[in-house]
This record gives sequence, C-alpha cells and structure tokens, in this order.
Amino acid sequence: MIIGLTGAFFLSLPGYWKHLFGSLLFLLCVVIDGVDGEVARLRLQETSFGHYLDVITDNIVHVAIFVGMALGLYHGTGDGRYIQALWFLLGGFGLCAVTVYFCILRLSPEVLKQSPKVMRLMALLTNRDFAYLIVVLALIHRLQWFLFGAAAGTYLFAAILWTLSLYQKRAISR
Repeated sequence: MIIGLTGAFFLSLPGYWKHLFGSLLFLLCVVIDGVDGEVARLRLQETSFGHYLDVITDNIVHVAIFVGMALGLYHGTGDGRYIQALWFLLGGFGLCAVTVYFCILRLSPEVLKQSPKVMRLMALLTNRDFAYLIVVLALIHRLQWFLFGAAAGTYLFAAILWTLSLYQKRAISR
C-alpha cells in the first residue's frame, strides 16, 4: 500500500518523469500485491481478515492513483477539465460499488456459478492489468487518455453489469 500511495503522490506532481515514476511504482505495487497473496495461499496462511484487508487497501490505492493522476495533470496544465473528470470518475466509482453490491455481492455462490457472464465481469473487476496501460500512457505522455476513458468507463461498466444482472434475473425466473 505504501508503494502504491507513493506512486499516487508522484502522479500528483506535474512533470513527465514524475508521472512515469509514479506509474512504475503503481505497477510495482500491483506485482507485489499479487505475489503476497499467492505466497499466503501457498503457505496455507491466508485468512479472511487478510482478504478483506487486501481488497480495502487495493481500493484505497486505486482511488489515490486516479486522484493523483488528475491532480498531476491539473497542476501541469491548469486545465480544470481534469478536476471535473476526477469528480465524474469518483461518482462512477460510487455507482460501480453500488452496482457490484446489488448485482454480485448479494448473490449466492450457487447463482453466481450459473451466470457465466456475471462471473466474467467479476474477473474483469478484479483484473488490474490497467496498471500496464498506465505505464504505457505515461511513457507516451498521454495519461489524460486514461483519466477520461476511466471516467466514462466506470459508468459504462455499471450499466453493463446492471443490464446483465436484470437479464440474468429474468432468465432465472422463466
């Protein structure tokens, strides 16, 4: 978490090299986070508390990365659209959280197993390959593409998940 938050700090500063360094720190955070969970499972030391702590700290880091990115772009250009995109993105995060809760987390494991589309969306939800995209976009000095894409993408994801959930409920009731 400290590595990810440090990456967010560097992303919040203006400048190409700071953004690139911050994105590389975020990628390192993602890699280390994946490794520590695997080590815990291999050593049979995984716990419910560890799982929830991991999910919470991951979400804190993700929000910090997006906030840092928006602030860094704003500080580098003075363009208020980055702050507007940040607010839009945070609203999308909130909408996604509500949608995931109602469409996935409240479902029983049996219902989830019968819904391959919802399971694929869950896999997408937990996938953090976007860390690689952030590094590539930082390399070509285009982090704003990610910020604006993520701002719109959160709403699109929530709409797709909600639609699939409604479709699944209708299919089950038939």
